[in-house]
Amino acid sequence: MFDHSLRFGPYLTPLVAIGVQVACEVRGLVRIVGLSEAPIPWPIGERDGNRELIVYRGLARALRQETAEAITGAWGVSESIVREWQAVCTTPYLRRRALSGARTRPWTPEEDDLVRTLTIDAAAQQTGRSKFSVVRRRATLVVAATRTVEQQ
Repeated sequence: MFDHSLRFGPYLTPLVAIGVQVACEVRGLVRIVGLSEAPIPWPIGERDGNRELIVYRGLARALRQETAEAITGAWGVSESIVREWQAVCTTPYLRRRALSGARTRPWTPEEDDLVRTLTIDAAAQQTGRSKFSVVRRRATLVVAATRTVEQQ
């Protein structure tokens, strides 16, 4: 058994389906090809012919909270790899993507008219945006209209 110095567990092996693609915080999209034989069995992902543990879920959380030595013992990877992963995993994956500076395309006046007049589903389909984006834009337009009326 491994050193029980994991302080923020438990870390459970995620359910996996061989062949499914998932997002690894270190390597991007990888295809699940199996499970490791470490004390905490973990999904192995393949990308460009390279097979490595998939950094997601509990492992990603452990990289942000646990010591490199504890992770090395629990997941069976070298300390140098753990330190590389920890350098990448300083913030949660979805948050990192949101903070990466990716810009959305600006709303056009025509799209604003569609958001005001159509249902959420129809506006999302017509504009090519998500329903969530349409709901947010609709709220923004209502607030802007309310401020304009109050200022007059």
